[in-house]
Amino acid sequence: MAFGKLELQGLEATLKTCGQKFGFQILAILMSTRTGKGFNDLLREISDISPRTLSLRLKELEAKRLVSKNISMGPRVKIEYRITDRGLQFEKALEEMARAGSKL
Repeated sequence: MAFGKLELQGLEATLKTCGQKFGFQILAILMSTRTGKGFNDLLREISDISPRTLSLRLKELEAKRLVSKNISMGPRVKIEYRITDRGLQFEKALEEMARAGSKL
């Protein structure tokens, strides 16, 4: 595939949105579950991420509408993060990146 100006702009926008450290990992984990994950679940699954960094990345991904934050009220408030339809658009790209990376 030849990359023209529009493709390169799209690639740059994607990397700015998701390419910050741990962004792609968060999306991949949420894609794999589809039912949502709590903050502490994500914290446990991503090695070397601090709570502050995870919070910042989730807010960035939520602002770009790639991740949604769902709050369930009950005896105990439960907050879950889920991948959105917009976030699912990155699924094939992430699969290919993972496949290519495993060959490095």
